[in-house]
Amino acid sequence: MPMKRTKSINRDAFRKAFRPYRLAPVAIAITAVFALSGCEESDETVSLYMNAQECAQANPSQAAQCE
Repeated sequence: MPMKRTKSINRDAFRKAFRPYRLAPVAIAITAVFALSGCEESDETVSLYMNAQECAQANPSQAAQCE
């Protein structure tokens, strides 16, 4: 009776198993998203005045900053 050729095959390689190296790119992508979203600054309201007098009239409590 001839010997089967499949006796020397590693069957564990064909089984579905958890492999952590497959999760590395996903983990890097998720980390990058959180890191970049942490750098985002909140929006600020900006007012533009033609001269210091207009600025002082609009903001009497901060007239010193207008000059």
